[in-house]
Amino acid sequence: LTHKPAPVIEFITPNLPEPEVSANPAKAVHPQQSSRSNTSSSVPVEKSNQSQFEAQNEKFRIVPEEFKQIDFKNLTYPYKFSYNGRKINFVLKDGKYKHDFNDDRGWFNFSDTSYIDLTNDGSPEAIVILWHVSCGVSCDGGAPLFYIFRLRQSKLKSLWEFETGSLGYGCGLKSFTVKGGKITMELFGRCSDKMKDSLSMGKFQVKDTTRITFGFNGKKFVEEKKEFISTAERSVLNYQSEISINE
Repeated sequence: LTHKPAPVIEFITPNLPEPEVSANPAKAVHPQQSSRSNTSSSVPVEKSNQSQFEAQNEKFRIVPEEFKQIDFKNLTYPYKFSYNGRKINFVLKDGKYKHDFNDDRGWFNFSDTSYIDLTNDGSPEAIVILWHVSCGVSCDGGAPLFYIFRLRQSKLKSLWEFETGSLGYGCGLKSFTVKGGKITMELFGRCSDKMKDSLSMGKFQVKDTTRITFGFNGKKFVEEKKEFISTAERSVLNYQSEISINE
């Protein structure tokens, strides 16, 4: 299989404060998450345990032979905007894509890829994480966008696409765990299907947690369970999302 690079598409989007991107999505620095905060000092700060997962995650970043001709930094991805239903196919070029519509501007950046057999068929799938920043009057700080791809007969097929909310405005990612073929995602707040927090306490301040479990139904990954966990209000400013990949 000879991989042909995606065509170069240039988008001129002035005055967008592009974030510093890390190979590890949990360590990315985002423009709306500065050291300053309007959060009261009396509100507890959510602490991350991401560092304990890094060693185990690293082995799943090794590219399997069958995926070595696939360049996820230069690839076409499908996407649907949740607020208006607009569907696009955007092309990452060197891991980046900027968009500028009348009602929305922002960018997608490549963040990480892991490889693991999630469908129990003996072949690995690719878990791709992008970072999507959306800007209106101000930028939302960004949200992780997950894809799961299967490769068969040199063709990629998307088995799952999921975007969380943002830490600043609700339903930001607390943790993403892969184990035993299941995906468990925890989000800050009580989150609807459109990633809206029904009990938002203010920017970077949340209470409660939403836990969602996804499983493979033979064709794609679907939601199997959703539960709400009551927790006290806390600040998630500068929180590093926990990513854990395991067999």
